[in-house]
Amino acid sequence: MFARKHAWIAGTSMSVLLLAACGNEDNQYYSIATASTGGTYYPIGVGMGNLWTEELIDQGIRATGQSSAGSVENIDLLRKEEAQFGILQGLIADQAYRGIGIYKGNGYEDLRSITMLWPNVEHFVLMDSEIESGDISDIEGSSFSIGPQASGTEQSTRALINGIGLSVDDVSPDFLGYDDTISSMRDGRLDGGSLPAGVPVTAITDMYASGVRASVLEVTDQQLESINEDYPVFFRYEIEAETYPRQEEAIQTIAQSNVLGVDKTRMLIKFICLQKSYLKTSIKCTKYITLRGRCR
Repeated sequence: MFARKHAWIAGTSMSVLLLAACGNEDNQYYSIATASTGGTYYPIGVGMGNLWTEELIDQGIRATGQSSAGSVENIDLLRKEEAQFGILQGLIADQAYRGIGIYKGNGYEDLRSITMLWPNVEHFVLMDSEIESGDISDIEGSSFSIGPQASGTEQSTRALINGIGLSVDDVSPDFLGYDDTISSMRDGRLDGGSLPAGVPVTAITDMYASGVRASVLEVTDQQLESINEDYPVFFRYEIEAETYPRQEEAIQTIAQSNVLGVDKTRMLIKFICLQKSYLKTSIKCTKYITLRGRCR
């Protein structure tokens, strides 16, 4: 993983490295780039912003989470100084830092991570009528949303599809956000889609709870090994039974790390300690922000 030696500790109290922000010394504004509202990035970014503002308002510091197209746009926002923090998929952050994949010839060597945040769990969902083997190869021949264009979801979905020997040409691709994906499946306009996020995913909960006859596909050990040959950032993850309504059995899928990205050229020698109890109680997947879970 990129810039491991530049990471900072996130434990019972999270040490956060602040960046140069917009405004003067009396009023500093920090923007946290997230993703679309149906996933996990957005509520966590908003939660971080609310917490930091609550704790630091007396120092003139205000922070807010902003919606975006996800990791790819967040990299761009950091480069352009239009955001001071960005929540990033490990896959996208690694490619940007090393100048490979979609960033070939356009690497971002000043990108740094403060901490690992939580596992970004792959949820390939498909209508039950289209399922044969129960693993992600079943998407072949289906109408399938691979995520908003230029988003981290699109890139990670392409990585998984390519990693199992298929291509986007093997599906009828659409480019929808999480809520729109489930809505289109409910209306019969789409067979499935990719919704990677922290568990539980709001849109997936809605899918199960609203009676959409669809399921989350599994990833086999062989598929995981094949994917990691080209994209070595994924690891095994089990979605426990009853995580979602009507989900009676555990689901064997995979995940990658999400990280909190910054630009090293705008770092200040300034630290603040923030209790993360607010995030832990409001968003379940933030339980992974621990000393052992940090980027090394």
